[in-house]
Amino acid sequence: MPRTKKTETGPVKTAMAPTTKATSTSTPPKAGLKRSASVLAKRSMVSPVSEKKSSTGKSTKNPKTLARAEGSYRFWLYEGPVISDLRELHAAFRKMTTKQWMHHVGKGKNDFAPWVEHVLCDVPCAKDLRTAKSAADAMRAVEKALKTYE
Repeated sequence: MPRTKKTETGPVKTAMAPTTKATSTSTPPKAGLKRSASVLAKRSMVSPVSEKKSSTGKSTKNPKTLARAEGSYRFWLYEGPVISDLRELHAAFRKMTTKQWMHHVGKGKNDFAPWVEHVLCDVPCAKDLRTAKSAADAMRAVEKALKTYE
């Protein structure tokens, strides 16, 4: 808005420097953005399921390729090994103590299911793990999932 100055000849409008507010055009990073990027990176570790024709001419799907987590995406089992894939998770459930199970699974929490779903990208196995009441149940859920892989 221009400013008016009084002079001997009358009012004169002078230009004012525009006022600037310290506004940022970029929004602060959200926690979900980091996760989204990591989920995309994790999904790239899994090769897509390819289709081939069987001898009868029908289209059949190849078994899925087992995903393997690397680096910080691996699962750190309480007082136990670091787990990278479903085979290692199956072996861990076989040897798991009650203390270890209770550390990762309790009222309203299950650390295994989100890891399997978001890192290893196996939604059906994660769904079964969410309903597991013991390490033995979880081991059976992982066994079932492993049958769908090469």
